[in-house]
This record gives sequence, structure tokens and C-alpha cells, in this order.
Amino acid sequence: MIPAFNEAARLAAGFDRLRPTLEIIGTDRTEILMVDDGSTDTTMRVAHQVYGHLEHFRLVQHPHNMGKGAAVRTGLTHARFAKVIVADADMSIRPEHFVNILDALDRAPMAPGTRARDGKILYETMTRSLSGTAFHLLVHHYTSWRCVTRSAGARASNWRPDDYSRTWE
Repeated sequence: MIPAFNEAARLAAGFDRLRPTLEIIGTDRTEILMVDDGSTDTTMRVAHQVYGHLEHFRLVQHPHNMGKGAAVRTGLTHARFAKVIVADADMSIRPEHFVNILDALDRAPMAPGTRARDGKILYETMTRSLSGTAFHLLVHHYTSWRCVTRSAGARASNWRPDDYSRTWE
């Protein structure tokens, strides 16, 4: 499930990252559900262009921006399968991990994705990792706060439509 707000520019690259994983999992067993959270750009049109050829692609639209949490809740209520992975439109968490995440859901009710390794946040490029580290150091220097992101980039759950007890935002 992909919550999306003004993501038109990121959808094609995200799908390119996702495609090899879809081939492994099987598009016949995978639903791609995108919730357009009231985008003001061409997210809806581009989503159809990029994902529309998939057998189990569905697009749900909010009439206006309601926030990522609302988009996730909307998506979860529309999901047709019990196992749901929530991923950013740019697939910032490498989709090849989705196979392991789905496997983990056979043993646990929830499987969060993370960029952390050995206590450090690692991104796809060294430049992004260094800029993130620099940002956190600046925040700490000027505020004395430790800046820790709660954004996992991907989350997965054995979902039951009546279960709103999990925190997704």
C-alpha cells in the first residue's frame, strides 16, 4: 500500500525499484493499492501510467489532503489481502527486503522496516547518509535535542480491517 501526496515525480523511479521484487513475489498474488491524499499535481494520472498495467492495481483518492496517517488508514481499510506492506512512493526502503518482511509476517504480527544498521541510519548513497548525519548533529548542537526519526519508510502487518489498535503514522 502506497500513501501518496504530490508524488508524480517519484512514482516511475519507485516502480523501477519495485519491479524486480514484484517479479519474485508474483503480480498475480500482489495488490498494489495507492491512496492519493488529495494531490494537486499529476499523481493520479502518473500512477495510472506507471502501475495501471498491473492486474491488481487500485487507486483510492482523498478529496483533499488529510495527512499520511489518514491515507494509511484509508489504504488499510481497502486492502484485500491480510499481509500489508506500507511503503513510500519512492520505495526508499529497498523493495527486495519485502520478500523477507512478508516471510517475517508468518511468525510475527508486525514487521517494521528500517534504514538503521548497528545503531546508525544508512541511506542508499553516502551523500544522503552524510547529509542526514550532518542535519542531526546541527539539531543536537543548537537545541541539545537528540533528533531521531520515527519514519521507517516501510511497515508491514498481518492486517484485520477491524483492528485500528496499531500505530502506523
